[in-house]
Formats: sequence, structure tokens, C-alpha cells
Amino acid sequence: MAFAISSGLPPQSGLYCAVVTGFLISLLGGSRTQIGGPTVATSKLELIRTQMNDLPEIVVLRLRNMTAIDGTGLEAFEDLAEQLKQSGRTMILCGAREQPAALIRRVDFAGKIGAKNICLTVDDALARAAELHSEKNA
Repeated sequence: MAFAISSGLPPQSGLYCAVVTGFLISLLGGSRTQIGGPTVATSKLELIRTQMNDLPEIVVLRLRNMTAIDGTGLEAFEDLAEQLKQSGRTMILCGAREQPAALIRRVDFAGKIGAKNICLTVDDALARAAELHSEKNA
């Protein structure tokens, strides 16, 4: 409901969205690290964090299914970005929808992970990952 209100919609729109989105995500499946909605992001990022030692040197997070993000979700992304950096890894974000992308820009998340590491598409993110990989192995 908070996302609906903050987006200028009536509170019941948030409830409808949560029910419909939850149903569609469960119906269509997905991967265990797919971020499917605004309240799911934090738990998915926690799952990634618990697998830190098994992650590659470049971690691409595809955000195309994340419809919205709030301060708690953004803080979780910032914490993960910091932990990845401390472990010698790089985070790349791609495919963010309008509301998450606007919030990411507003709080200058690019300053934390680098502007080139926020990509519009997964193809751009993979190209960026290849570029980083080449730089690290040069």
C-alpha cells in the first residue's frame, strides 16, 4: 500500500498489485534469485549475500521484474554493493523499471558502484562485465 500511496494511487491499488503480482510470479515460476516485487528484493539480496563466497568476480543483478523500491530495499542494495566491493567483486545493475531507476539516480547509487555499472539492458550489462573482466585480466 505504501508504494501505491507514494506513487499517487489509492491504497487499495497496492493490495491489488501485491495479489496479482504474487499470483503471476508463482504461476510463471522464475529462478531463486529473481527479484519479483518491491517487498521481495531485500530477501533475495540476503540470499545473494549468504552465497558471497560462491559468487563470481562480477555480479549482474537484472532488475526488470522489480516494479518499485523503497528506502529499505535501496539500503539492502547499498549494503550488498559494499560487501561485494570489500570482497573484490563488482556489482552491475541492469533493466531497472521507471520507479527503481529514478530512485537509484536520485540517491546517486552510481557514485557507489560506478555510473558505467548501471546499464539499461542485460546485453549492455554483459558487455560491461566483459569489459571489466578484460581489464582485470590484462
